[in-house]
Amino acid sequence: MKESIANSAIFSIMIVFIATIMLLVLSSLNYSKAFKAKNRVSDIIEKYDYGYSDTVEDGQKESDRLLINEEIDTTLAKLGYRTNYTNEKCPQYCISNGDVQNCYDNLSDTSKYLYCIYGVPNARGTMYHVVAYMFWELPAVGSVAKMKVEGDTIVFFQTIDTYRPN
Repeated sequence: MKESIANSAIFSIMIVFIATIMLLVLSSLNYSKAFKAKNRVSDIIEKYDYGYSDTVEDGQKESDRLLINEEIDTTLAKLGYRTNYTNEKCPQYCISNGDVQNCYDNLSDTSKYLYCIYGVPNARGTMYHVVAYMFWELPAVGSVAKMKVEGDTIVFFQTIDTYRPN
């Protein structure tokens, strides 16, 4: 009888160990997909010299912005990034600097994928903060949790023509 109890205990430990390893591998794959999506979005924004502006007066045409959105959507589709079938909206991105808190709205609200692009102005120009999400889903339950993967682009320097002092 001792042997059967010992075998079941070892079997239980093995199942827990295998489940833990599978969980780590699957989460690593999921994180790498979200990280790759964030990097590709940042690369596409940086590919265009003027960034991903919210206004036309920064030297960007509306057709250029649509071209950037289309390129981002095509790239995310090739990666197999999850579509935003629940129509979630990106929250405001807030940065606190001492007593002052600045909040910025999402610039990429027309995409069928859930990623966020925030234009963050600073003294030298505009930097873009990109957020992609890592999703935890179970087949029967659906979405269990999501986790942010964040990063910044290079600073797009202001030219003398577009410089607007604060």
